[in-house]
Amino acid sequence: MTGRSGRYEASGVRSTRWQARRLNSPNPLWGSNGVAFGPDGRLYVAQFLAGQISAVDPATGDVEVVVPPDGPVQSPDDLAFGTDGSMYIADLVPGRVWRRSPDGGYGLVSDEVKVPNGITCVGDRLFVNEMRMNGRLLELFPEGGDPVVLTDGLALGNAMQLGPDGCLYYPHMVSRQVWRIPPDGGVPEVVAEDVHDPVAVRFDQGAASCTSCHVAPRASSPASTCTARAPARWSPAVSRAWTTPRSTRRTACSSPASRAAASRNCTPTAAPAPSCRAAWTAPTA
Repeated sequence: MTGRSGRYEASGVRSTRWQARRLNSPNPLWGSNGVAFGPDGRLYVAQFLAGQISAVDPATGDVEVVVPPDGPVQSPDDLAFGTDGSMYIADLVPGRVWRRSPDGGYGLVSDEVKVPNGITCVGDRLFVNEMRMNGRLLELFPEGGDPVVLTDGLALGNAMQLGPDGCLYYPHMVSRQVWRIPPDGGVPEVVAEDVHDPVAVRFDQGAASCTSCHVAPRASSPASTCTARAPARWSPAVSRAWTTPRSTRRTACSSPASRAAASRNCTPTAAPAPSCRAAWTAPTA
């Protein structure tokens, strides 16, 4: 060491020509993944990379960390709420599923799920799948009891949800498919194929009492609130599974007209099985 002062010192980089300043505030929801509305109406966000879960007030935009990174949960990937207000958390890296009670207490539901990812509640029942090859979809019992395997062979499962026909819908990320199975078990079946990197299946309530299924693709850039890659769409009113063409076409996800336009450009691939088809409600005239 010469003892001379240089450009780089302990206090940082100094320059007489340039000045660095922050142009935007830090993102409080960095590393976001699974989301779910809670019983209080707030949107709960599992922040996998941040190791925490935050609650967003849709009316004000206020963000509160409700599961801090210094707690027992290490890497929350997805979450769901039970009928009693309990939050169930898929803790992916350590392979644990947690229950956070309405009063804020934590309880370990299971440490027998490998790479737990998609998680959903059906009434007071809890289901989770594994994000690994030959993964399983299981029912867990928070009050005690051995897990029940509904099916296996998942090619990297991810976020899933109960459809209006009473079946659980879940993606196979590697094979680019969407499958479904009754919560009480049975033969799983493919309802959509050639879906671009499916990472989540979600249902919305569309016009004329017709529910549509949207499959979220993996994005190479942060998703916008109002803009996303055109999703795969399954319209039960016509009893067909729809998949979008493999393209970079984008559409405004908040616009019913644009979603309808997207569905007209899709290709029917399969009809739902008779066991589930009867539960669909046809749109009113």
